[in-house]
Amino acid sequence: MSLYIRTRKREVAKELFRHALKCRSGKILEIGVGQGETLKDYAPTAEVFAIDIRQIWGKRLRPRNVHYSVGLAESLSFADSMFSTVVSRFLLCSVHQWAKCLAEMARVLIPGGHLVIFEHVKPSGLLLSTIHDIYSVVWHDLLGYCRANQKDPTNELIKLGIQIESKLMVGIVNPWVFIDGAYYP
Repeated sequence: MSLYIRTRKREVAKELFRHALKCRSGKILEIGVGQGETLKDYAPTAEVFAIDIRQIWGKRLRPRNVHYSVGLAESLSFADSMFSTVVSRFLLCSVHQWAKCLAEMARVLIPGGHLVIFEHVKPSGLLLSTIHDIYSVVWHDLLGYCRANQKDPTNELIKLGIQIESKLMVGIVNPWVFIDGAYYP
C-alpha cells in the first residue's frame, strides 16, 4: 500500500471525526480537550463543555460557546445524563483507568446520546503487537503520558450499553479507530 493511500485513509478518518462533531447539537462534553484543536469543528448552536487534566488552552482557542474546566476523565464532576454527546480524541492512551473513563462517559450521556471517539490503538497480530508494545514504552517515556498500545475499546463500550453505529479502523502499524455510538442503558 502506498504512503499516499495510507495518508489518505487517515485524512478520511479525521474528516469523519470532524463531520461527527459538526452534526451534533445540544450539550456536548469534550474530554481531553488539550489545546482545543477540535473546538472550531462544533456547530455554532452547540453548548460545549471542555475538560482537561490541566489548563493548557490558549486565549485564541477559546470560542464563546465553550465552558472550560480542569478535571479527571476517570471521575467527571458532571451530573448523570447531562450531555447529548460526549467526545474524546486521543484520550484513552493517557488515562490510567480507561475502562473507568468509558464508564464515566456513559454515565453523563443522556439515553440515546452519542459517544464519539477517535483513538490510536494496538495493532492486531503477534509481530506488530509486540513491536508496538516496545515502541509504546519509548513513546511513553518521550511524551510522559501517552501509552499508544491501548486495546480497541469497542467491546468495553458494548458492555456499557453503547450501540456502535459506525466504526472505521485505519492503519496497520499504528492504527487509529473512529467510533460513533449511541447510548441505550
